[in-house]
Amino acid sequence: MPKTPERVRARVKDKRVLALVKAFLKAGVLTEFGEHRDTLTGTPQGGILSPLIFNITLGALDEHLTGPWKTGGQMSTASRRAARRRNGLPNWRIVRYAGRLRLLD
Repeated sequence: MPKTPERVRARVKDKRVLALVKAFLKAGVLTEFGEHRDTLTGTPQGGILSPLIFNITLGALDEHLTGPWKTGGQMSTASRRAARRRNGLPNWRIVRYAGRLRLLD
C-alpha cells in the first residue's frame, strides 16, 4: 500500500501545491511556549494541511471498502449479499460526509 506522500503526489498534480505541502510538512511546529519543534512524522492535528492529508488517506479506505460493491465483487448483487448473510458474514455500506465516516451493517 502506498504511503501518504505517494498518495498525495498521485492525487495532486500541481507542482506548486506539492511544494507547499512539502514545505509545511518540513516546517515543524511552535509549542505553547514559543519554541520551535521539528515534526518527525505527519502533520499536526488541526493544522492547515490536516484536512487535505486526511481526505487523501481516507480516499484509500473508501476505495478498499467500496471494492466489494463493484461488478463481480462479493457484495455486488442481492443474491451474493444474501449468501453472505446465510454464512454469517456481514454486509456493509460506507457513508462519508464532511470527513465523517460511518459503516452501516
